Amino acid sequence: MQSLRLQHVARALSLAAHPLPLMALLLLALAAPGLATLRTGAALVLALGGMGAALTLFMHRQVRRGAWEHVDASRPEERPALFRFILLLFAAGLAAALHLRPQALWLVHGLGGAMLLIACAYALLRWTKLSLHLAFAAYAAALLLARLPALALLLVLLLPALAWSRVYLRRHRVSETLVGAVLGLGVGLGIAGL
Repeated sequence: MQSLRLQHVARALSLAAHPLPLMALLLLALAAPGLATLRTGAALVLALGGMGAALTLFMHRQVRRGAWEHVDASRPEERPALFRFILLLFAAGLAAALHLRPQALWLVHGLGGAMLLIACAYALLRWTKLSLHLAFAAYAAALLLARLPALALLLVLLLPALAWSRVYLRRHRVSETLVGAVLGLGVGLGIAGL
């Protein structure tokens, strides 16, 4: 019974801090100050929703056709297809955000940093299958530190619980969660310094 409860808690934590909605919320938070001046504010929300829907459909398609065991793409051999799709998706989003400059400069930085994070995860795949959950949570915390410090602190406090959930669900080893968190924090602090 206790094990079943822990399983539910781990899944809830993993779902609550999934990189997909976390990235969308981060980008909206970063772009929010400029949304009042952007005539295309609604288009931005729709674009982020469309990116999320496209990624969700891709992940479910991969599982349905047997290419992946689970939508998490937890096996190392499943990751390259995921990384390529995300990079393509973020590149399209970045191209759109560049069109909205200078009002969407934070959005450009946020997407650019997310692409760098995915590219680093791809490059490191030979040695480690780092946790994207931890990478994106740490990345979001670092980017939000200056703008929304209370939310950044909440994300930082969530990191140990999220790492536990990923290890408990057997999606990652402790070292993979640590590498993800360190990489996300490093990229986030670097982008925040721009």
